[in-house]
Amino acid sequence: DLPPVPTPPPWQGQTGGIPGSVAQAKLAGIKAWAEFQGVVTAPPNLFNDSVYIADIAADGVTAGIGVNVYLRRGDFPALQVGDRVTVRGRFDSFRGEMELVLDGADQIWKLAEGTALEPLPLKPGEIGEAVEGRFVTVRGFVAGWQGDSILLGDPEHPDGEPARITVRSSLSWKRPYVVEGEIWEATGLVSQFAREAPWNGNYRVLVRFKEDLIRLQRAPR
Repeated sequence: DLPPVPTPPPWQGQTGGIPGSVAQAKLAGIKAWAEFQGVVTAPPNLFNDSVYIADIAADGVTAGIGVNVYLRRGDFPALQVGDRVTVRGRFDSFRGEMELVLDGADQIWKLAEGTALEPLPLKPGEIGEAVEGRFVTVRGFVAGWQGDSILLGDPEHPDGEPARITVRSSLSWKRPYVVEGEIWEATGLVSQFAREAPWNGNYRVLVRFKEDLIRLQRAPR
């Protein structure tokens, strides 16, 4: 099994960890080459040519700091949520999101099968740069919707910035019908897709499976 890695609170952002961890590797920055291990939080065939992997947080069950792994050529090996892998590649950035770029499938190796990590519970207003790449769960009221995305607001801070929950077109299912005021829970990966340079903002939670979106309460009449 991979060793747990101390993980900071969401508001403290990224931080280093033990050698060979996602957290320590990300500190090398854009254009750096790195090799490290992690646990699959989003397997192949969901987000085109990307998967997500994460450290195991200090509690041994929650997903710690994570990262998008992008494969330029070829196909990922058969991977499932919870699998332990080693990756070797070069860090880059796409639309503001840090990612590890692999030139070929020989730069990712499955080490062993394992138990899926639990998501980090966050409030809608905590979705941002500090938790980019993290596997999280968010609960809130439907404040609106835009195309493939649902906007979830924080009931304790209804005037705050809602979290964007996105069902990407690469998935085999579509965004469910929602009504303003309903309470939903969303689980997925914090991603960034900024519209223009300098590539700031537009953070979202990418759900993976239909069961990642759960309606907890209907809208009040």
